This record gives sequence, C-alpha cells and structure tokens, in this order.
Amino acid sequence: MMENLLETFSDECKVWIYLANRDFIESEANSINHMLHDFSTIWTSHGHQVYGKALLFENRFIIFLADESKSGVSGCSIDKTVAIVREITTTYKVNLMDRSLVAIRRNDKLEVLSLASLQEQIKQNIIAANVRIYNTLVQNKAELLKWLTPYNESKFVNVTPIETIQFSLL
Repeated sequence: MMENLLETFSDECKVWIYLANRDFIESEANSINHMLHDFSTIWTSHGHQVYGKALLFENRFIIFLADESKSGVSGCSIDKTVAIVREITTTYKVNLMDRSLVAIRRNDKLEVLSLASLQEQIKQNIIAANVRIYNTLVQNKAELLKWLTPYNESKFVNVTPIETIQFSLL
C-alpha cells in the first residue's frame, strides 16, 4: 500500500518518521489522518507549496515525505512538521518523541519496546537476532522502501539508546 503512495516521489525525497509509544484507537487514527491530510495540503516552505505528504501508518508511525526535486524544503517547513507532531502529542496524550523506542515485527505483529529491552531480549535469546525491525532513522524514500530489516543487519546493532537519539538529530 505505501509503495503505491510513494510512486510519485523521487528516491531521494526526504523522510521523517515518528513512532508513537502506543497504538492510536480507530477514532484517533481517523482524526489524525484528517489532520495529516489537511497539513499536507497547506505545507509550505517560504510561501511555496511543499510537494509532500504526511500520513499515519499502522496506527503507530507518523511519516512525512518531502520531495525536494519538485519543491524546496527549509528549516521553517521542517519546523511545521514538528509543530503538528507536538499538536498530536498534546491532543492525544501520546509520546512521539521518544527515540529510545523501536518497533519490531514478530509473528506478523507490530511490537514497540525500548532499544535496551530489545537488545537484552536478543542477548538472552528471548527474541531471535534476525527479528525484523523498523528503521525509523531512514532519511529518504529509497531507505524507507527497505525500512523493515532484520535487526542483525540494521543500524541498531550495538547501538546504545543515547546513540539512537544522537542518530535522529543528524
């Protein structure tokens, strides 16, 4: 489904991903989808429409895409994404800024846990090292299309939660 949506974006388009610390219930997801759609239609950079999209994925991820090959993106337009994320955070009492959380897919189910907990469970063989993890640190569409990768092949191997936060600030 996401692949179809992304067809109109270049592989180099910028991507920002926020992971919620809990699932959004259906009514929240519907409201957030409307908010993000409305945001996408008025998202500007220095007065020009950003060729971009904001969406809720799997009731956990808020994803922003901005295609600089079709329109510019600036610090102020990025600030606008942070503002709507903060609005969602406040309205729905959810944490979207905790970069120590990671999402995994296990037994065809999305699970969210701390990076430290994931690493400990792998160390204790509670979770296999090849469990698939969502790389929320992707920076472009090409990486987003491959964001679900085995943990042992990911950027998160041997990374501390503090380093995860530092990665997200780059």
